[in-house]
Amino acid sequence: MSVLERWDFAHHAAIEHDVLDQHAIVSVADRAGRIVYVNDRFCVVSGYQREELLGQNHRVLKSGHHTPEFYADIWKTISNGEIWHGEICNQRKDGNLYWVSSTIQPIKNEKGVITHYFSIRTEITELKNAEALNRQYEERLRRGQRYANIGTWEWQINTGELFWTEGIGPLFGYQRVDIEASYDNFLNAVHPDDRAKVEAAVNNCVENDTPYEIEHRVVWPDGTVRWLLERGAVTRDEEGKPLRMLGVVQDIDNRKRTELALSERERQLSEAQKIAKMGHWNANLVTGELDWSDQIFDIFGQDPQSFTPTVTSFFDAVHPEDRERVRESQIEAASNGRQDVTHRIVRPDGSVRHVHELARAEVDEDGKLVRLVGTIQDITDQFEAGQRLRRTEELFAFAVDGAGDGVWEWNVQADEITFAGQYASMLGISPGNLPGSLTAWMALVHPDDYEHVKETLAKSAGGSIRTFNCEVRLYHRTEGYKWVLCRGTATDYRPDGKPLRIVAIHTDISDRKRAELALITAREEAEKANRAKSDFLSSMSHELRTPLNSILGFAQLLEMDETLSEDNKDNVQEISRAGRHLLALINEVLDLAKIESENYTFSIEPVSVGPIVEDCLGLLNPVAKINNIRLDHRLETCPAVLSDQTRLKQILLNILSNAIKYNRPGGSVELSCGLSEDGLYQLRIIDTGAGIPEDRIDEMFEPFNRLGAEHSGIEGTGIGLAITRKLLELMNGRISVQSTLGKGSVFTIELPIAGVEEKAPAEHVKADQKPVYDGDMKTILYIEDNVSNVKLFKQIMEKRPLFNVVTAHDPYLGLDLARSSKPDLICVDINLPGLSGYDLLEILKFEDGLKDCPVIAVSANAMPKDIRKGIDAGFSDYITKPLDVSGLLHAVDHVLGTG
Repeated sequence: MSVLERWDFAHHAAIEHDVLDQHAIVSVADRAGRIVYVNDRFCVVSGYQREELLGQNHRVLKSGHHTPEFYADIWKTISNGEIWHGEICNQRKDGNLYWVSSTIQPIKNEKGVITHYFSIRTEITELKNAEALNRQYEERLRRGQRYANIGTWEWQINTGELFWTEGIGPLFGYQRVDIEASYDNFLNAVHPDDRAKVEAAVNNCVENDTPYEIEHRVVWPDGTVRWLLERGAVTRDEEGKPLRMLGVVQDIDNRKRTELALSERERQLSEAQKIAKMGHWNANLVTGELDWSDQIFDIFGQDPQSFTPTVTSFFDAVHPEDRERVRESQIEAASNGRQDVTHRIVRPDGSVRHVHELARAEVDEDGKLVRLVGTIQDITDQFEAGQRLRRTEELFAFAVDGAGDGVWEWNVQADEITFAGQYASMLGISPGNLPGSLTAWMALVHPDDYEHVKETLAKSAGGSIRTFNCEVRLYHRTEGYKWVLCRGTATDYRPDGKPLRIVAIHTDISDRKRAELALITAREEAEKANRAKSDFLSSMSHELRTPLNSILGFAQLLEMDETLSEDNKDNVQEISRAGRHLLALINEVLDLAKIESENYTFSIEPVSVGPIVEDCLGLLNPVAKINNIRLDHRLETCPAVLSDQTRLKQILLNILSNAIKYNRPGGSVELSCGLSEDGLYQLRIIDTGAGIPEDRIDEMFEPFNRLGAEHSGIEGTGIGLAITRKLLELMNGRISVQSTLGKGSVFTIELPIAGVEEKAPAEHVKADQKPVYDGDMKTILYIEDNVSNVKLFKQIMEKRPLFNVVTAHDPYLGLDLARSSKPDLICVDINLPGLSGYDLLEILKFEDGLKDCPVIAVSANAMPKDIRKGIDAGFSDYITKPLDVSGLLHAVDHVLGTG
């Protein structure tokens, strides 16, 4: 290298050093970690004088932000001879925090011992705070490879034998005895990425007598990579044929490390500039020459291959409105030695970028500016982020004001509260009278909410919760306490993790709270009304069932009397029919009331439709025959449905009985099945009745609306279809109707498929089968205060000659009779004077000789809750009034085992 070249190199190195010194924070520490050198930038950023830093440990800058493990990891890394790179939060002398991107390089002597630690940092505080700038990262690189000796080798080309000196083994990471000298072992040690290059160089030397000189890497057994320099030559015979190859291997790791370090430093600088969108430049203002780094081409949108930067082309790129400001900054630089200016540039594609220039000025002996050396950074992202932030703040303020919300901000350390938005008007306080501290603000909190608010804010200030959401009552000067929704979050944390500020949005929710209170009140009133309705219906049911018990009971007994004349039989049937109609009306009203109050329970399970249809058809077939109606079904095997079996039977009986009642003489009712478009099971009931006008189909499902049929001789309550539709809806099903006047109607029931094949119809016991019992006489005690009910019960039991009925008109007499007669069965009314049926049951449970006696409840309390209560209390069965003769006999036979 010539003297001129060395001077130029040194000059450019000095320039680069000056440029780097303007942006980089540099320090050197000795092996013990004591600072032995800091540059000016270090002092400016940290706020310390150089004398205050030299001899100190870097812990003087410790901010408390990082954990002890963080620093232990740094020390562990660099003390192991490795470079550490990362971001550190430091503390200035004045106590403020700042962030740096730091690289710490261990410096080793020729023996590989660490003597110093070289640290270079870049301040990235603005980048961290804005959270919009990219962070600079520096890779951890492995440097400081060991110095090694030179070894010689000789390769017999014809035989393939390879000889080398003992010094070569350590060059490949082995002791001499650990590796055999061979060409294959040599190639295996060469770095895989260099192996082809090395082989090509060897072959080229052997075949073409090209000088063998190559730098390549080797990989040691422990994974260490070292750089070697190889030189060699081929010895040939008289005919020019290669005999052997002689060479030397030299460890150039130190030199390579220096070269790579310099290259890496340049790469890191280039990478850092790329990440920071920054480039460096050198402008000769005398000649107009301008030299800049590759990153500036990207900033200016220029192609390095076709564009040559000059001072003139630079000014051409400056936004016309900013050129004067840039020139003024250069004039100022001539006097103060520094240029610091922010301006816009216009790229060739017309896009505009915002840049920041920072440069050192050089002047001649006359004070004229001759050179500027500096950096330029693309700050468009930061500028636009700032614009967006300002716009967001404006929109936020607009939204808060528009919504009538207030902004509440608590400076935790200073215990100062500030407000924004509509906070003052929300509480009816003038802005000048708003509380300035937390204590003063807490005075506005309702006493019942005070502790909860205090605890919430304490948790937030203590760092245990980041956000909170609570409802609180705050005092309004003229309107009293108002409900306010507080949504807050902690921000600006201290090094110990506790927040410096807590910000919240306060929203007046008084109207919502009043609406909620009104809703709760309305719900309570509705529940109260439902309870009143249930109590009324229960009472009505009881009061109507009691006389109906006598009417239907004695009517059933008369129907069984074969001595009645035909006219009397007809009269009795009319009484029974009217009684059953009234009972059906009572039951359906209760059913509808339960459904409407949503107090209805279902047992949803896979249900086979076939057996239920067969059962319904069997029940309705006598009625169909009387009306000359043909019943038919075309039900193929199909999946079961998800339904309540009892309710499904109730639905089918209702629709089928209507299809029979409202059909024409000689008509038909047909059932078929299929699938809907959305995969529901369809059961269609097709009748040949008079049909229904299309505009009145919806009226059919209104309670008590019989579409004028109430004026015909056909009995009905007008409630069945209303119950049917509600039941189907509650079971995730639906019902639809298609009707044609004069031809008939199609009622379609749709229910979810259970995916289970239908079972075969179960065998049913015929209703008119009479039990055969010829055993011992059975004594039945009936406790009932209604004389008519006693008379009816005794006459029903007379159907069983071997039943002896003993009666009591009050519960106390009933107890005496039970103790004396030891009956086989006790039947008891629930509503008895003095003692209820439940009280009587509890007494009997503890009576010797009676506690195992079965007890049947006979009551006009026929609500489902009444029946459940009876069974849960321990009654063997619960029979409701009006009594069904066959049903009562069946229950008694079942309990006594006389069936």
